[in-house]
Amino acid sequence: MKNGILILLALVLGISTLAFSATEETSEKKKPESKTTAGQKASQKVKDPVCGMEIDAKTAEAKATYKGKTYHFCSLSEKEQFEKDPAKYVK
Repeated sequence: MKNGILILLALVLGISTLAFSATEETSEKKKPESKTTAGQKASQKVKDPVCGMEIDAKTAEAKATYKGKTYHFCSLSEKEQFEKDPAKYVK
């Protein structure tokens, strides 16, 4: 009789453990995704080298490349100013 009760108890505990594990897996799958998914890049803040304004690289008005590095600008006039004398703005 004791063996039967122990087996029954082991089965009940085993089933409840399995049910608990399944619930954990399901709840993990339902977690909300982060704001950026694998295919998206998070916004990257960069500094306009002419005026010093912090801007989002993705939405910058203009950009230019100097010595292999890309610089982002808040306006087209800032880019034009930079292109006249880039060494003045690059440290």
